[in-house]
Amino acid sequence: MMRLAEQLRLLWGPVAMASLAAALLSVPHAGFMAYMVVLGLLIWLPAAALRFIRRPEARAHVAAEFGVWVAALLVVAAVQGWRHAVARSHADAIVAEIEQFHAVHHRYPDDLTEIGLSHDGLVASLDFAGYEEEGQVPHFFYGVTYMPFAVWSFDFRTRTWELRD
Repeated sequence: MMRLAEQLRLLWGPVAMASLAAALLSVPHAGFMAYMVVLGLLIWLPAAALRFIRRPEARAHVAAEFGVWVAALLVVAAVQGWRHAVARSHADAIVAEIEQFHAVHHRYPDDLTEIGLSHDGLVASLDFAGYEEEGQVPHFFYGVTYMPFAVWSFDFRTRTWELRD
């Protein structure tokens, strides 16, 4: 039976790799790459399960390794989920201002300065966002926080957010 210090020393590699992966996948627009870690775990899992079954003395270590990676993925999900919730909250507030303007003036604003939001203010709250008023239908969008090259677009007719990539 291994001492606790020896077991913890053996977990240093998985903890370091999972921490690095969690840090890299937690940056803006990188969360979608978590599928790579999940794919790696799916490839590793049969071998780990076999080791878990055949070597009872290794069960605690195998379970701990798996737990470390699951914890790392949960951290990524929490960070990316929080980032998405904050951005959506800012975007919903802007949409509410646009709709308030429409209710008062019976038209949509030509640009966001009419609701008191400058370009710098928009960039400060939503890194990448924009507003266009095309005819009678406005178009407000902001960049998806967990993957690049995609935007959330608000449909003012259905009052729903749509993912566009």
